[in-house]
Amino acid sequence: MKLLFGTICSFAALLSLTSNAQAQSWGLTPATDVHGLQLIYGSDNRPVYEFECGTADISVTNFGVTGLLDLQTGQKIEDAPGAVITPGASLMALFTGKGQPDFLPAEAKPNTEKGWDLTIRFAKTDKRIRILGKSDVISLFTTGYTAAVSMSAGDQALARDFLGQCQKGQ
Repeated sequence: MKLLFGTICSFAALLSLTSNAQAQSWGLTPATDVHGLQLIYGSDNRPVYEFECGTADISVTNFGVTGLLDLQTGQKIEDAPGAVITPGASLMALFTGKGQPDFLPAEAKPNTEKGWDLTIRFAKTDKRIRILGKSDVISLFTTGYTAAVSMSAGDQALARDFLGQCQKGQ
């Protein structure tokens, strides 16, 4: 528990910094036969965060997460291709700037380049996802590298549009 608290405190310091990487922005990707409506944050056709509307839920994916710590063992999880992750070691939380991050077990898949793609799911009506369109900042907290992303008024409007379309069944 001490380790979890220390990890959360160290990530809280990171939240004071917002991501200012060039050309990173929010965008909507229409639904196709392959995927549902998506709200994506990233650059150069490389998503960093992806919110995807499904039939019953919204999946939230953080791509290429590095520096993960296995809170069960206290050991660092390797980032290189071919690495394995201990079952139950992948955790993620959608943090919208208020309160404490609520870590959930995340599905972990190796990223094709480096790190891990972590996914959590929320019911479409879950308050933790509905606040997305009102937040000034969001972060997908993990036990690894975590960055906060500022949400402008335009970004918030795009998030509300995504949530509205998703709620209506797109």
